[in-house]
Amino acid sequence: MAHAEPATIFGDGTQVVGVDIAPGTYIGNGQADEYGCYWARLSGSSGEIDDIIANDFTDSPKVIVTIKPSDLYFESEGCGTWTPAGTSTPPSSPPAPTAVESDSATVDLGDYCSSKGATGVLADGTTVHCVRVQFTDAYVWSTTDGLVATDPHFPVDPGGNCLDANAVTANSQGRALYCNPTQNGRNAGNLVWQLQP
Repeated sequence: MAHAEPATIFGDGTQVVGVDIAPGTYIGNGQADEYGCYWARLSGSSGEIDDIIANDFTDSPKVIVTIKPSDLYFESEGCGTWTPAGTSTPPSSPPAPTAVESDSATVDLGDYCSSKGATGVLADGTTVHCVRVQFTDAYVWSTTDGLVATDPHFPVDPGGNCLDANAVTANSQGRALYCNPTQNGRNAGNLVWQLQP
């Protein structure tokens, strides 16, 4: 009797990693309201806090999580449908932090990676670092070492919500955007991406 392959598109509930779902980087629909989205990567099913590897509760409409092959379970509630974030998936055994993560000769700037501190090389020979996207569980290749403010797979536009005052990113045209509080209107004080003159 043939066994079904682990799913790469799935919904809320508790999933067995490698059996019910495949490891990889996934995007959840999220829930932009007071009920929010809760997710957890788990090392066991006892329900104890020690089983939690990583978790978050967010009201973001987009949630990104990397489920590793070493995770035993993945649980989510209010996150909608999870779909693969891209073509890159974590390797079955993560390399040492100083190793080049990719099996190919080069990596692409902004692609997903899975080992914080790993290094890669762009086609032009530039060394890049595997860094975390702030407020997510996703990692991407970046020319700078440290947190990046936004996921390069999702465009950022002026007026879009942001979470870290004074963070800086670039929009699809390459213009710098700054995370600052709004000054006027009924939403005064909310953090949004803004162009600087």
